[in-house]
Amino acid sequence: QKWRIRKGFEQGKASTCNMLGYRLVDGEITIVPEEAETVRRIFELYQQGYGMQKIANIINEEGHRTIKGCEWRVSKVRSVLQNEKYAGDLLLQKCFVRDHVSKACVPNRGELPQYYVEGSHEAIIDKATFDRVQEELKRRAEQYETASSVVKEHNPLAQKITCGLCGKHFIRKFGNTSAKYK
Repeated sequence: QKWRIRKGFEQGKASTCNMLGYRLVDGEITIVPEEAETVRRIFELYQQGYGMQKIANIINEEGHRTIKGCEWRVSKVRSVLQNEKYAGDLLLQKCFVRDHVSKACVPNRGELPQYYVEGSHEAIIDKATFDRVQEELKRRAEQYETASSVVKEHNPLAQKITCGLCGKHFIRKFGNTSAKYK
């Protein structure tokens, strides 16, 4: 089975595709129109400047659900925004089953070759939009890293005080004196 699947990867064929907006039908990746609208909405909101939590809140309020019928969370929004399949490309063998006993799918961090196939199926998001979103994701991540490192440099207590109930780190807020901490 593994040999057959890996041979398919070498030929640029997906073995499965069960993700929001797409299904594998007769060996071809096809668009599910209703779900594709949710994907487009996520990309549209991100380009308008919304953060991932706000996007998840909006999508949930509009009644959209993930492919498994769950509410949207930041991690799911991020995975949609970063998934190259929505631009019509495939990165094959992102993860693999380590052994047949546990059947756990683990991320491929160089243990096996990966295959990138451009234009393998119909895109939900055009390539230019996808590339802009990737640049914006990178920009926001760098901006966050810079801001958090500045706070840590100026505050010797940063990341040292944690909540006894939930385990989260307390943070220092600037400018909002009415902020309440739990």
